[in-house]
Amino acid sequence: TVFWAMARQKDRAQLMEFRDKVWRPVPRFAGMKIRDLFRSRDEQLWVLLDANGIVAVNPADPPEKWVHHREGLNITAFHEDAKGRIWCGTWGRGVWRFEQGAWTRMLDNEDAVITAVRTDGQAHLWVATNAHGLWEYDGAAWVNHLKEEGTINFLETTSDGRVFISSQSVCSLRIWKGKAWEVAVDTPTMFGCLADAPDRKVWAGNILNGLYVEP
Repeated sequence: TVFWAMARQKDRAQLMEFRDKVWRPVPRFAGMKIRDLFRSRDEQLWVLLDANGIVAVNPADPPEKWVHHREGLNITAFHEDAKGRIWCGTWGRGVWRFEQGAWTRMLDNEDAVITAVRTDGQAHLWVATNAHGLWEYDGAAWVNHLKEEGTINFLETTSDGRVFISSQSVCSLRIWKGKAWEVAVDTPTMFGCLADAPDRKVWAGNILNGLYVEP
């Protein structure tokens, strides 16, 4: 069995491999700045590089067969939807979708940094930005939400498809109700993490005010 993990040393994250009871750097990524590591449902590993695209890794293949996608693109967010499609948010280049071996630029009029990408219970795509609020894509058209608030610091969806956000200018924790945003937790500070338990109660972490649990 081989394990991969990210290890941070000073200002650089390095990809490490655990093999034969020893941790070693993965040679293929030596000297590269690693932003994140993901596994998709088809057991494909994805290594997100800092400002240089993403590498698809099939552990069964030799390193020379690993495919480097979108070289030079600064990918800042990654998401796999229920259909197995890969969505990547970028810095200044909108949103890209990877499907059936091809990349398509899906949101081409956004020049901000994409901070998060998620899908809800209706298979709508939600995209948070650091300057222009939030985008919603229903499969046909893009709708911009909360542009006047600028930075959406936090975006997350639950296993039952609910959408939660927290912004820098308004703070609190809000939930999408289909036509408007409703305050779920009213606080003067932002939220930074959220998860739902098996009983579907939501647990939300505030950056300065502890942990909130849905009644």
